[in-house]
Amino acid sequence: MNVLRLAKWLQERGERVVLFADRDSPVFEQAILQGITAVHFMSSFKYGDIVNAQRLSSLMAGQKLDMLVLHTNRQMLVSVLAKLLSRRPVKLIYQQHMHIGDKRDWFHRWE
Repeated sequence: MNVLRLAKWLQERGERVVLFADRDSPVFEQAILQGITAVHFMSSFKYGDIVNAQRLSSLMAGQKLDMLVLHTNRQMLVSVLAKLLSRRPVKLIYQQHMHIGDKRDWFHRWE
């Protein structure tokens, strides 16, 4: 749930945060519970999803967002297309996560 930790941290610093996610996902549900604005958005196609890119661009314009943080490679193309279709200047930030789980071996528990 790195996405939620980042969203919560940004919100605590005074930034306005809007999470775009599938409404049936655990991230969406947890965002609502933690007081983070969540908007249903799901892209069905891996490549060339121009319809959802336009939809994302419109959702971002409606929320007056000027920055989009992506967390997976799958989100890259639709986000770039949304940026290109946007009438507002939008900054894209890609934050890669390492999904290897907690490090519980002897080396990482020495403290």
